[in-house]
Amino acid sequence: MAGETILIVEDSPVSLKLTAFALRAQGYQVEVASTAEQAWSSLRFLKPDLILVDIVLPGMNGLELTSLIKQDNRLRDVMVVALTASEIESGEERARNAGCDGYLTKPIDEQTLTGIRQYLDFGGDAFAPPARGAETRLTRGQEASPQPIALAIPESEMEDLKRTFLMDGMVQSRQLLATLNQSFDEKQTALLSHRWAGAGGLLGFPKISDRARDVELMLLTPPWTPARMRVALTKLVLSCIS
Repeated sequence: MAGETILIVEDSPVSLKLTAFALRAQGYQVEVASTAEQAWSSLRFLKPDLILVDIVLPGMNGLELTSLIKQDNRLRDVMVVALTASEIESGEERARNAGCDGYLTKPIDEQTLTGIRQYLDFGGDAFAPPARGAETRLTRGQEASPQPIALAIPESEMEDLKRTFLMDGMVQSRQLLATLNQSFDEKQTALLSHRWAGAGGLLGFPKISDRARDVELMLLTPPWTPARMRVALTKLVLSCIS
């Protein structure tokens, strides 16, 4: 039976809102933080049953936050699950080394919610195979790509989120293209593309999510060239208007 407290640490406003909505719809008590610093401050007074933390965050990243949590005597037994839209092969190993109890890729879907329930019911090493009789694995590896969970969010609000997401994505990706040969900011571009990959999946825009992930992976696995980046960013812009 749901009712446990889950802290979500996520810098994308869209992903944070929809993930919180999905978990509250399941009956969980949800606390939110948009930065690792904000989460760490909240944890001085809060001890949740589970923490979902995005790996890529501005300032302190999610793995650094996890290390702090696991070094704290009061919090070290709280389960921490790394949540990310990236599929870098080293992601799971980095999450484990930082002390995470599990690793999940976005978007949040029915399998993810089942996995979260299993964390809370059984605990243990979430990187290991699930308990006998479990309906889903807690880590990546499913053959079929899961669909975003159908959220019981008001249709008008969902449409507003989608319009804002598409407009912001188109404007910001065009701005990145314009700076490619001048003052291109790799770190900011990786952060934005990571946000788009996660939010695009949650809002039902898999093409945008895939194109944003291509940009992020290119930046995280150098070397890359301006020509290749221009092609990737152009595809991202087109995916927002097609």
